[in-house]
Amino acid sequence: MLGCGTAPPAPTVPTVEGETIDFNQLRGKWVVLNYWASWCRPCYQEIPALNALAHEHADQVVVLGVSFDQVASTQALIPIIQQLGIEFPILAINPAAQLGISSIPALPATFIFDPQGHQVAQLFGEQTQESLLAVVQK
Repeated sequence: MLGCGTAPPAPTVPTVEGETIDFNQLRGKWVVLNYWASWCRPCYQEIPALNALAHEHADQVVVLGVSFDQVASTQALIPIIQQLGIEFPILAINPAAQLGISSIPALPATFIFDPQGHQVAQLFGEQTQESLLAVVQK
């Protein structure tokens, strides 16, 4: 099992929108991977903070999401993403196993990877832009 500080092999994962995210190409930036669901009130309350982080710090940080909503297809997530105002890519496949994430015990859950691809933080519960920046600006 891989723990905090270990860089697992970097996956290539499709997004709901049909793009491809190659985690190898994200090296050099912080990666904030957020697990959420539309039925989770703290999840959608933190979306503005995640959007702001993605836009205001795009030169240093990439924000990605994974939905825990039970939908028939990834295309069914698009209206939910639009309704919640999510402005960062949502992955169509959960990359947890490839990234060394063993479990998601609660939502929202945010995993932060440093520019070298090492997992450096696991945050559970609603986050603010300040709480996320406290990790990525160490």
